[in-house]
Amino acid sequence: MSRILKSFALIAVVLAFVACEEKESLQDSPTPEVKIELSSDKLTIVADGSDVANFTVEVDGVETNEGCKIVHTSNYAELETFSFSTTTPGSYTFVALYGNAPSNEVTIVATPVGEEPQVDVELSADVSEIVADGESCATFTVKVDGVDVESGYTIQNIESGEMLSEPKFVTEVAGTYTFKALFGDYESNIVTITAKEVGEEPEPTPGGKYKPGDLYDVDGVKGVVFYVDESGESGLIMSMDQASLAWSTENVWVGCVSRGEYNTEDMLKLGEDKYPAAKWCVDHGEGWYMPNSDEMHKMWSAVSNGKYVFDAEFVKLYNDKLDDPILEDYYWSSNEIDENNAEVVVFIDESVICLEPFKYKLFNVRAVHRF
Repeated sequence: MSRILKSFALIAVVLAFVACEEKESLQDSPTPEVKIELSSDKLTIVADGSDVANFTVEVDGVETNEGCKIVHTSNYAELETFSFSTTTPGSYTFVALYGNAPSNEVTIVATPVGEEPQVDVELSADVSEIVADGESCATFTVKVDGVDVESGYTIQNIESGEMLSEPKFVTEVAGTYTFKALFGDYESNIVTITAKEVGEEPEPTPGGKYKPGDLYDVDGVKGVVFYVDESGESGLIMSMDQASLAWSTENVWVGCVSRGEYNTEDMLKLGEDKYPAAKWCVDHGEGWYMPNSDEMHKMWSAVSNGKYVFDAEFVKLYNDKLDDPILEDYYWSSNEIDENNAEVVVFIDESVICLEPFKYKLFNVRAVHRF
């Protein structure tokens, strides 16, 4: 009888060992590939501790909180609830994690109490002309303070007053249509779409004079092109040189959450010597400024050929023209996170997160100029 009991005990130990091995194997297995989408009912709040932005997480299109957490990208601190409020003005970027799978990023701007928020809403379309055949489509993009947003806005057909159900426009009636984006109480620029008669094909977009990687040298303004618009005639150039400087020498909230030109102007109003990187940019001459994070993302996309990996051979196409080479390193933007930190774009890989982007640290900076 004791032999039978011993046999059962041995079998139990073996089964327990196998179960443990299977459990560890499941724990070590990667998170299944899923689509995680993070959104918020507000992108701008007042830093009074009571104004709250509420987050929503969808996993493969289904809203859920189970198995999800929301973290701040600057330090990976996890929110206790699916909401955010603060008493410290600044720009806060969050991402949802479902297992090891990350969502898109959502940025919440917290404005000082009593200060009227300055929110820059930008509407753009991938084409300016379509065919009025009910199929040809113009797709819109909305940016708030330079950051792409996927929710929290509406797009209005100005002529009819109707709101689009999705950020796309198709029609069977030829004509000219104008649109604007509404983000809370804020309105965007106006975008015009021309719908041509069926059989009257849209005119091709001009090849343009410039493309990314070209040297620009006009009327004393010299740099390398890293972004052009649809016409190819206008865009952005980077300075021929770069420097390693501090964002600022003081820890105060400036309110730099808008276009690069506005951010630069706001910093220098508080004292040029306190903001070394911004001063270095404007010292290049009229029209030069410290780029915001959106413009730095465009620069990183250009020099990495859209791969977001530092390819020395491709970067060489830019470095052969520049006085100071682009480095596989950290680059300041003119956007703030809070009174102590500013946003850094990492020219290394797909990561754009710097865990300690303290304003006093020395990071690279390149000036930008529009043409």
